[in-house]
Amino acid sequence: MTEPSFRRVAHQLIVAVAIAAVLAVYCAAAPSGQAQINKVEPPSWWTGFVSPVMVSLYGENLNDSKISVSHPGVKIDKTQLQPDGKHAFVWFSIAKNARPGNVTHTLKTAAGTTTAVLTLLERSPQEGRFQGVTRDDVIYLIMPDRFADGDPSNKMPKGATPGSYDRTAAKAYHGGDLKGIQDHLPYLKDLGVTTLWLNPIFDNDNTIETYHGYGATDLYAVEDHFGSLQEFQQLVGAAHQQGIRILLDMVPNHVGPKHPRAASQPAPGWLHGTTENHINTDYDYPPVTDPHAVEKNYRSALDGWLANVLPDLAQENPLVAEYLL
Repeated sequence: MTEPSFRRVAHQLIVAVAIAAVLAVYCAAAPSGQAQINKVEPPSWWTGFVSPVMVSLYGENLNDSKISVSHPGVKIDKTQLQPDGKHAFVWFSIAKNARPGNVTHTLKTAAGTTTAVLTLLERSPQEGRFQGVTRDDVIYLIMPDRFADGDPSNKMPKGATPGSYDRTAAKAYHGGDLKGIQDHLPYLKDLGVTTLWLNPIFDNDNTIETYHGYGATDLYAVEDHFGSLQEFQQLVGAAHQQGIRILLDMVPNHVGPKHPRAASQPAPGWLHGTTENHINTDYDYPPVTDPHAVEKNYRSALDGWLANVLPDLAQENPLVAEYLL
């Protein structure tokens, strides 16, 4: 595992301890042929929530693994090991009486045994926390990087490309963050706002032109130019105290060009095409609903890669659809 990958995993472990929301898995380099887990997605789940839950494992030598689980109330419904050895899917069934804790699953190969962890958390007991929005809400859209700078220390986080923060460059980061939004909650409440819709806060690739948040490299981490997962939780708590809801921007259409799935698809047909061979969208979308549209124009609108670089997820693939859900 490379040093940047280790730092990402270490960061996720710290976040999990701090807010009991995320736990990532790190396994030391394994002997040749032994299974190795580099990432578990999702890294955590909840008791009393949707079951079974589909979990994706990323690593090495997974194709010959025998996977078992050891946690009361949790069992494996089925597994799907991909031929490339880098990806596997596990469906965990979670009983209603299952208790919170670390769900350890063991991967055995002829070369040895490796373990990974899915953290099972207790859902928040706070009633009224997940209310959704109604037609009576006043929704205010915020691009975090362009709103307010509340924490000057995250302008150039570790690993950021030189020049990725530059207030004079139109497509660079400008310094806005989650703390800046929290600091301005009274102002937003005074405007009459009842719901804040945030542009994606997913971790991006720390280069210029990713300030908008739509080039995700990790769907379970917060962009470090914006802050941390703990700071996002603090923002949500402060907003709720003001009577303001938070609406997250999810992106099921695509991931960023530096996302691991762009170079290594978890299953055949995970994306529409590959980084080397794909359709480029021409941004002409009426053909999607035009019954007389030319097939080429229809496919460009539906399957094309935005900006010719954002890998387009094949949502019609049942495996992709279940993963996104």
